[in-house]
Amino acid sequence: MFAAAAYCSLAVPHWRPTWDSAIYISLARAIARGEGYVYMGYADAHYPPGLPLLLSPTVLFSGDNVGLMRLLMAACAAGSVGMTYRLFRRFADAGVSLSVSIMTGASWALFSAATFVLSDIPYLFLSLVALDRIECCVRKCSRRNLLLMAAAVAAAVGMRTVGVTLAAAGAAVILFEHKAASPGKRLRPVGILIGVVALFGVGAIAHGALSGPPMPGEMRESAGYFKEVLSSDPDNPRAAPVDGHGLLERGMQNACNYGHMASDLLSGRAAPAAGFGVVLCGLCMAGWLAACARGASLLEWYSAFSVGACLLWNAQPAPTYDTMRYLLPLLPFLFYYTLQPVLWIGAMLARHLPGGRDSAGRTAAALACVALVLALNVPEDIARVRSEHRSPYYAGAVADYLDAVRWISGQTPKDSVVITDRAPYVWYLAERRAFSGPWLADPREAFDSWTRNRVSHVITGELDHARRFINPVVAAFPEHFRLVRRFGGNALYEKRP
Repeated sequence: MFAAAAYCSLAVPHWRPTWDSAIYISLARAIARGEGYVYMGYADAHYPPGLPLLLSPTVLFSGDNVGLMRLLMAACAAGSVGMTYRLFRRFADAGVSLSVSIMTGASWALFSAATFVLSDIPYLFLSLVALDRIECCVRKCSRRNLLLMAAAVAAAVGMRTVGVTLAAAGAAVILFEHKAASPGKRLRPVGILIGVVALFGVGAIAHGALSGPPMPGEMRESAGYFKEVLSSDPDNPRAAPVDGHGLLERGMQNACNYGHMASDLLSGRAAPAAGFGVVLCGLCMAGWLAACARGASLLEWYSAFSVGACLLWNAQPAPTYDTMRYLLPLLPFLFYYTLQPVLWIGAMLARHLPGGRDSAGRTAAALACVALVLALNVPEDIARVRSEHRSPYYAGAVADYLDAVRWISGQTPKDSVVITDRAPYVWYLAERRAFSGPWLADPREAFDSWTRNRVSHVITGELDHARRFINPVVAAFPEHFRLVRRFGGNALYEKRP
């Protein structure tokens, strides 16, 4: 109840701007209007339909009520805390499960994620539900458990494509760790898991082929997940496919970067030095390896496949929420595996005390870990709640950019096409088609692309991609652009023929 109240306090009626959030809400709006699963009129097979489907009833009955959308995120966050206890109780005692759920619920990362209308929190909840149902099916392969498992995994995959790791983990634990069952009983749930994933793959391909015109290929918005993974540089539409050496370099860089992110998640961003972060990651890895040595369970298989998916993804820069969100589904697992060596140390120390018992040492170690996590995270959680209730909610560069978008909404024709580094904001808030532009170094190539796609307005700015790919085009062809108005560091231009 406390977790639910804390997360609900974050459900303010203000949209926290992000690229993906704008696209998700725009897709939900298209569904609610009966336009289909389209973005700016283009078939969208890039973003899974789970979150737009979840948001569409809210949009249908209350319009763009961001407060209700954020309340949904808060409910999923609170539900994730409860599901963390339920899932880990199948593999550990009540004390360990409660400790992991409290640490997960108090984490600054979960509080931060709950302020965004994104798929991260709903996927965390659904993945925990799916793992719980897979474990039920492993223990008793009844028709009811098979049906519930298929529904839960389908919901998770529909929320985020990385949900395929759930199916992979379930298949692995059934095939390799559940050898007591007959081959027939093992193959049936594995076949169902494969079928769920295949169904989504076929559906995505069919939707992209049959549901409308494709996005212009040179635009950044046209890049799907598989294209991004297979490209050596997804920001360059003409980049060559990644080779084996590139994949190895990407994995090594990601391992280093995600290691730093994991230590931030575990320490409440309070790790005083890189060495302390290494200790935390070392404890987590030791806990996972010890669990594997005892016989890998569903938790270990899922953790391994999820980490593998992170390593294959395009190399992420220094820790930010945009990159740290990929580790959010693993948050309870990070706490669980880090806790295991600490519990062992507590038990060992207790044995050297007069009348000491292993259970007492484990309990003391768990309480100490929970107290430390609370001390490190609660102040930041309180600061986050206060920040979400600030007035005005938008200030500085964000407020300036949103003023530009509002001006476009009221002062430009409906068929306008805008080039801007935050294109999804324009479509979501102003309902004007917008692209971030082809990210090409040659201004002439970019200008020709703008002309082909009938661009009417351009917003220059101070952020990285605007400085690299938009501002140089306007500077190279000044005769084709008329300054309309400035909004702080942003300038709105009308493009002439």
